[in-house]
Amino acid sequence: MSEIVAIKSDVVPVDYKSVLNGILQLDLNSCTMTVCLASVAKNETVPSFERLRMAEELAEEFRTIIRNHVKEYEGKWQQDELPFS
Repeated sequence: MSEIVAIKSDVVPVDYKSVLNGILQLDLNSCTMTVCLASVAKNETVPSFERLRMAEELAEEFRTIIRNHVKEYEGKWQQDELPFS
């Protein structure tokens, strides 16, 4: 497995509404599904990431879970019920 390491960066102001709208408009059927786990060693500040190897059937299960959450967030976003909206 290849290791992905986060790099510390400066905070950049982001238009969270545009970011969330972009996420809500994603076509999850055409996206590549990647699941990563992250952990931080004691006395470290930067986590190490590992990408899971998984069969397409498991990737589809993750897509279904994400679709359900996106649908829930979209409804709350439209009704102005998210804590940051």
